Amino acid sequence: MIRSKMLWLVWGISALVSIFVLANAIFIPGMVRGAQANIFNQVYLLPLSCIFFGFLYILYNTLKMKKYRYGIYVLLIMFQIILQFYLAFHVKGAQGLDDFDMRVQATYLAHGSHSWASYFSFAPNNVGATIIFSWIIKVAMLLGINNTTGFLNLFLFFCIDLASLCGWLILKRHTNKKALSIYVILCTLFLPLFITALFMYTDPLALTFIMISFYYVDTFEASKKKTVKILSLTFSIVMMCLATFCKTNAIIMLIAFLIYSLLKKHSLKKIVAIMLITFCVYGICNYSYKQVQNSYNFSIKKADNFPYNFWIALGLNNKTDGTSGGGLWADTARYPDPQTREKHNNFLIKKELKSQGLLGLLNLWSRKINIQWSIGSIGIERRVYNISSQPSFAYNYIFGNRNIILLTFSQIIYIILWFGFFVRCLKTLKTTNFENFENLSILFIIGIFFFHMLMWETMERYAYIVIVPLLMVGSMGIADTFEFIRDNNTFKNRFFLNSITAILAGCLFLGFSLNLDKVLINTTYVKPVLKQSFVRKTPLTIKAHQTISESLNAKYNFNQVVTNIPSSNSSATKISLKHNNKKILTVKNGIVNITNRPSGKYILQVSNISNKPIVLQVIKSLPMDLLQSPIQQSRLKYLDVQLAESQNETKISKIQYIMFFILFLILLGLAHIFLFKKTL
Repeated sequence: MIRSKMLWLVWGISALVSIFVLANAIFIPGMVRGAQANIFNQVYLLPLSCIFFGFLYILYNTLKMKKYRYGIYVLLIMFQIILQFYLAFHVKGAQGLDDFDMRVQATYLAHGSHSWASYFSFAPNNVGATIIFSWIIKVAMLLGINNTTGFLNLFLFFCIDLASLCGWLILKRHTNKKALSIYVILCTLFLPLFITALFMYTDPLALTFIMISFYYVDTFEASKKKTVKILSLTFSIVMMCLATFCKTNAIIMLIAFLIYSLLKKHSLKKIVAIMLITFCVYGICNYSYKQVQNSYNFSIKKADNFPYNFWIALGLNNKTDGTSGGGLWADTARYPDPQTREKHNNFLIKKELKSQGLLGLLNLWSRKINIQWSIGSIGIERRVYNISSQPSFAYNYIFGNRNIILLTFSQIIYIILWFGFFVRCLKTLKTTNFENFENLSILFIIGIFFFHMLMWETMERYAYIVIVPLLMVGSMGIADTFEFIRDNNTFKNRFFLNSITAILAGCLFLGFSLNLDKVLINTTYVKPVLKQSFVRKTPLTIKAHQTISESLNAKYNFNQVVTNIPSSNSSATKISLKHNNKKILTVKNGIVNITNRPSGKYILQVSNISNKPIVLQVIKSLPMDLLQSPIQQSRLKYLDVQLAESQNETKISKIQYIMFFILFLILLGLAHIFLFKKTL
């Protein structure tokens, strides 16, 4: 009885969570951080979502025929294969923060250097993923592959594919083929899930380990053989541990699994056995992980280490809406050791709780929900490259000025998924059938939701780890909705059907008109040609009257030069750019707009014009395909420079805007014809 009430409460809370997320995603997507400018407005977004939902309904009814189902499967899989190979080798770069820290360190580890940057004492949770990436780089080296970034991109795409496959295999055990097809369609079309592979960071790895653990928990529940059950349970916990070692918030999966086990109809003996195995396996994994860290000579330097309550202080910071920034890092770093930093952050946490009160906290939490859960892009619009040697045509349509179609379509699918999630919650609450496989997914999703809302730092990309579980539950809810529409013949009244179609068509035309500014108004966009900018730098001493130089390969025309080369004596530092052995301009730190320059080889020179040595701050790294050639006078160091083309362009071309509108008008027509025939 208590168990049923607890599960009813879990599903009820999940339904409420989905209502909040849907309200934010539909009416105020990205409002707090201004992300709504990257998608079409709400008047356009809602009819677009309804129309695509209608198109999914057509597919749902069509996919009952095997030849159509397999045909769509082949098309979608081929689409993903082509897309992934293209992106892996044509869109290569790094943000220049966190991910590039890991990339530089992984490259050193792969070459046998076990000296760790101070960054990893600040973020020791990234050590595990960095070691894994070093293994992948080493494999590429053994295979003689110089394009290590492309190889790493392919590896991360494979990880995401594996995570998606685990979701498909779980659904295949428990649901019909048509509902499974909805999962395949939405999973392959929800591009932010896969685009995240273009950043060498912890998210895809953590998601993959989480989904493998989901699969083996399900195998543990489904199997009748004792040996298979024990092995599946053990392996699932190992995967949960690996996810936790890659990403801090993945600990929620372990907690969700323990709650899930307690709420199952297990005997007391079985529950105790599960708990013992879980804690024993976690202990062994944790010990083994420490041994792996030791083998790589990793140890935390107390001077650079921050306590965990730093991220709680970030999450409760009212001025920054619970996000990073606002000077809290510098404020904490001024204390000499983790103990005094912990005390300071405890003081800040108590101060925030006291000053905000309950109403203030509710307001903060609502803003954090909007930041992390209202945008279907999962933050890809914020993850631009600051390090890239190879510009790409696709970059502008993914991370650049013209990504509005990608982000809008992602928002459409995101809204539909959360609607399906809501419907699934309502159906479960109505039938009180709590013995379904989604319990663990629900516990994990709302666990991550409340973890970041109530206490931890919030960011758009922190929602990424729940996307595949959301796809699973949402697909089931969408299938439930389609079954309800079919069984009740919801659109049998032609007047009702015609009215709905007319309203959607009207909203579509209205939305088309209201978003014309995206086509008519030019905005200034800085198109990257070459980017080599990293926040963490190392000193380089230049002797009196010495000049250092670095070769740059500009593959496109550019009209802007940006340098960030701090010097101990800026007045004695002269920065110049040469082309064909001729100096074309003298630049200074910051942005310098110039007349349009052609593609080709350039030399960036930094000279000390004084009689005393000066110290520059430069980038240090082993050579890699993301960087230019090293400074000629220093083998492993690079100048912080960017070449770009500043241009005026609209958010979307007129042809693309019109074609997008016509496409959805056609989909509306197809949905109307399909439903109209059902009434005959």
